[in-house]
Amino acid sequence: GRVNGAASVVRPVLTSKKAVVLSHALNPRMTNISPYKMAAGTIDDAVGCAIAAGADIHHMAIMDNFCWCSSDEPERLGQLLETAKACYDVAVEYGTPFISGKDSMFNDFRGFDADDNPVKISVPPTLLISTLGVIPDATKVQTIDWKMPGDKIFVIGETKAEFGGSEFANMKELKDLDVPSVDPKAAKDRYERVFKAHQDGLLASSQYIWQGGLGAALAKSCIAGELGAHIDLSSVSNDLATAMWSESKSRFLVSVADNKCDELAKRFPEAIEIGEVAGERLVIAGADAVSVAELSASYQETFSKF
Repeated sequence: GRVNGAASVVRPVLTSKKAVVLSHALNPRMTNISPYKMAAGTIDDAVGCAIAAGADIHHMAIMDNFCWCSSDEPERLGQLLETAKACYDVAVEYGTPFISGKDSMFNDFRGFDADDNPVKISVPPTLLISTLGVIPDATKVQTIDWKMPGDKIFVIGETKAEFGGSEFANMKELKDLDVPSVDPKAAKDRYERVFKAHQDGLLASSQYIWQGGLGAALAKSCIAGELGAHIDLSSVSNDLATAMWSESKSRFLVSVADNKCDELAKRFPEAIEIGEVAGERLVIAGADAVSVAELSASYQETFSKF
């Protein structure tokens, strides 16, 4: 099925098996809550999306684009400082150097409305992170679509009640929620293991969980593979909303052939089995079932005018 992926892969030199993977991430809704966590999470999202496609964190660089406002004001300058600190901390831990970037510090408009009242409009403080990574063998590129009925589905990584700046919080107009945090050391270790799993052909599908949480990731894998799934999220969280919509970082949604589950458990003791690929509907225990056709129609409607 037609669904947008979170990374692009190209093979620029046809005489080489190597491929280049590109990904991007940003979340300006998190800046006013915690600029440090926003920046750390943005780097983690961009890197994680590239890893899910098959990239090697040891052969990856990143780029920044700061689109800020009123950076001469103490509060905005303080947010900028915290953002830069997070960029340094996470990039050093990941070993992913910043090779380029762009800064735009005064994205503000000052003028008057139709009644001659003073008006000031500022963009939200925004950090865009882009990654440039290498996949040593283009045949090892991984995609998000379910492959075969009967494949088992796992979540790799811990899911917490972290909704600050999330799609769920934005839609529900929720305030004062925790912004997802990043443990760069633990994340890097997981990313190394995911890369090795790709190289060894362990995973049938792989998707980084980010915007929209696990619920959005499940829907996209169903649409992409034109296959349904039977899911039980009780082992992910005892709260269904947290399991579905939390945007905790450094997590993956993967599927594997049934005969490879034991190997997955050895390599990823933190993996939680949540169900299997089956049928033509996404069936989640405790929630309404929806057909893959309905998911696809809803997804495509978003882009109907573009």
